[in-house]
Amino acid sequence: MCLGMGYCSYDRMESSDNRGVFEWPETVVQELKVELNCTAGPQIQSNEDTARATRRCSQNNNWDEYDGKQCATLDTARLRTLAKVTEISCYFF
Repeated sequence: MCLGMGYCSYDRMESSDNRGVFEWPETVVQELKVELNCTAGPQIQSNEDTARATRRCSQNNNWDEYDGKQCATLDTARLRTLAKVTEISCYFF
């Protein structure tokens, strides 16, 4: 049986694990994963250039579960911002 080329529709997804909102583009069914930058930055700051959320468009034209374990949570991003502000305040006073 020969199937036509399928695709997954655009999906704006708010992660259930507090890692932000990701906008997955319309994508042709493929073996490769789609990669997006982390909304809240990387989980480990030294991985800033390589941290990505990934998701695959499966053979049944549906998005598989996303993998965001390389991404920081929104709470972590807020704490990092607060730490920077505190550091700057301490420097000037």
